[in-house]
Amino acid sequence: MSRRRWLFFLVVFGVFTFAGLSKFAYVHLDDLARGHDHPYQARLIEELTGAYAMALVFLVLVWIVNRWPLERENWYRRLPAYAACWSIVADLVHTTLMWGSRLVLFPLAGLGPYDYGIMHYRYPMEFAINGPNVAFLIGVLHAWRYYQRSRRRELESAQLAAELNRARLERLEAQLQPHFLFNTLNAISSLMYRDPEAADRMLGRLSDLLRLTFARTPEPEAPLHSELEWLGWYLELMQLRFGGRLTIRQEIQAETLNLAVPRLILQPLVENALRHGAAKRAGPAEVMITASRSGDRLRLSVVDDGPGLSDPAGAGQNGVGLSNTSERLRVLYGEAGSFSLSNRPEGGLAATIELPARQIGESNGR
Repeated sequence: MSRRRWLFFLVVFGVFTFAGLSKFAYVHLDDLARGHDHPYQARLIEELTGAYAMALVFLVLVWIVNRWPLERENWYRRLPAYAACWSIVADLVHTTLMWGSRLVLFPLAGLGPYDYGIMHYRYPMEFAINGPNVAFLIGVLHAWRYYQRSRRRELESAQLAAELNRARLERLEAQLQPHFLFNTLNAISSLMYRDPEAADRMLGRLSDLLRLTFARTPEPEAPLHSELEWLGWYLELMQLRFGGRLTIRQEIQAETLNLAVPRLILQPLVENALRHGAAKRAGPAEVMITASRSGDRLRLSVVDDGPGLSDPAGAGQNGVGLSNTSERLRVLYGEAGSFSLSNRPEGGLAATIELPARQIGESNGR
């Protein structure tokens, strides 16, 4: 027998024992209050046998309700059978169990033979009390069954939603990786005739980066320090592409390094900064990457010193990388995540992400 079933029986035994002892305390104190000379042992046996007989009735009802529950499509067929069962279990079974057990226990306790009175009056008398009790238990068992079914459906629905979101995230990341690869290969192609040695070094770095990418876990989030490590390899590629004129600056608060971020979240922002910054400048170019925490919010930003965009608000809707970024934030965090592009007054474009500041494995609070 499983541990869960043993625990169920133990709980049933405890509940009905408590009910029997409570009833015994009531009737014994009532005897004392009225000055009745009734042995407390007799009261104890009577109330505990009544409670344990009802416990057995309850277990029978659990089996019946689990085996033949009243459902919307069958209640009118099963209701007569339930009424018959209710009468038999509530009256014949329960009363007979009490009577039989007391016939045995009273002599063993030195109380002499047990007299339950005239039985053809006793059965309807007990039914007047046990009938409503058994009907109540049947209702409670059905209510519990419907509650469990509702909870199970909610859980299945939540699991299905989580699986769908995971599939969407995997699709989005699968879309992002070829996009990154094709852009990098195009950059290598542009260097092939102009600077073969730099193109060769870029191919070597790209091979290392792809090896690192394939070795990463499939989880949708990673610690920020892991993303920065991966991004470092990508930045080495880009510095080979742009030569000595590209400067990368990072301002990362130490307390943010272990916070959870979506995988590959920074690379599309850096790629966009290079495309609209360094790629449009003949001279030195700079990209700054920052990460800071304010209360329960994590803020990531990638800033370039290029000419900016004529319409920053609409830029994220077109490119694969930026639209992918917005969609992944929405799937992972709902309204708790945000992504924006804005031109800086001093020139250049700022791409900013805000999301809940939490460790890997914590609930995202959606």
